[in-house]
Amino acid sequence: MFKKQYLISLFVGLSLLLVLSGCGGSSTANPSSRCTDSDGGLNYDVAGVTSVEDSGVKTTYTDYCRTNSNLGEYNCISDNHYSGMTAYECPSGVCQNGACAASAASCSNGIKDGSETGVDCGGTCANKCGVGAGCSGASDCQSNVCTGGVCIASCAVSTYCNFNNLTQKNSDCSSTFLQTCVNGCSNGACTTAPVIPSCIDTDPSQDILVKGSVIASSVTDYDTCANVTLIQFSCNSQNQSSFSMSDCPAGNYCFDGACTTVQPPPPTCSDTDGGANLAVRGITSSTAEIRTDTCVGSSITEYYCLENTVLSISIPCVLSGYTNCVNGACV
Repeated sequence: MFKKQYLISLFVGLSLLLVLSGCGGSSTANPSSRCTDSDGGLNYDVAGVTSVEDSGVKTTYTDYCRTNSNLGEYNCISDNHYSGMTAYECPSGVCQNGACAASAASCSNGIKDGSETGVDCGGTCANKCGVGAGCSGASDCQSNVCTGGVCIASCAVSTYCNFNNLTQKNSDCSSTFLQTCVNGCSNGACTTAPVIPSCIDTDPSQDILVKGSVIASSVTDYDTCANVTLIQFSCNSQNQSSFSMSDCPAGNYCFDGACTTVQPPPPTCSDTDGGANLAVRGITSSTAEIRTDTCVGSSITEYYCLENTVLSISIPCVLSGYTNCVNGACV
C-alpha cells in the first residue's frame, strides 16, 4: 500500500515538473509574427501585396491572375497571421493585373463601387476620371495627373523666367526651379553672355602722318583736324571708339586728318541743315571730306562745321526731346 501511494506521488510530481518546464503544453503563435495586406483583406477588386514577417524574415505575396478569369487573392487573418491564397472566380469573367476587372454594368451604374476611384471611372474601369474626381494614380485620370488623390487639369510643360531664375512649369501645373541665369533670363531662356562689340582701327599705331579711321558699333569715325589740332580716333579697352587731341609739330599743318608739311588749300566747310540740327538730315562737306547725318538705332550721328572743319556728335534722340531716329534725323 505504501509503495503504491509513493508511485502515485512520484508520477504527479513529475507531471507537475514537466508542465512548469513548458514540456507537453500546446504551442502558441510566435509573438514576433506580423502580417499586413495592402488591399485590406479579401478585396478582389484591388491588386494587393501581403507581407508576412516571422522572426525577422519578411516574405511578400502579390495577388495575381491564375487564369483569365480566376484570381489568386492573398490575405491575413485577424490575429496578424498569414492566411494563404484564396482562388476566386471573377464575376465579370475577367481577371486583369492581379484584380477582377469591373463589369461593363458596374462601370455605368451611376455609383462608385468596386475598384472605381470615381463614379463609374478609374480603377479597372475603361473610363478615365475627369478633373475633380478621385484617383489612386495618373492612369485613373483623363489628364494623366493625380495629385492628393484627385484628378487635376494638366498644364503644357514650358519654361519661364522668375526674375533671373529659369523655372519649369510641369504637367501637373507645379513649378520646378531649373537654374539661376548668370547673364539674365528672357523669354523663358537664359540669355547668353553679352557680346563684346568689335572695334577696328586702321591706324593702330596712331601715326600723326596717317589719316586713320575706327569702326565700332557700325559707326565709322575718321581722324580729323581742328585748325592745327589733330583729332585721332582709336579703340579703347571696351572696344569702343574714343579720341585724343594733339597739335601738329611746328612747321606742320593739319589737313584731312593728318599732319603734313605741305600747306593745304584754304579750308571750306558747308552743312545743308545749317549746323547741328538733329531734326533734319544734313550733308556736311569740306575740302577734305563729305559726311551725311546717320541713325544708329535710336541715336543720331550728327555732322556739322566748326571753323571749316567737319566734326560730329553722337547722341540718343530721346535726350533732345525726340522719340526715335529715322532716316538720318530725330523724330
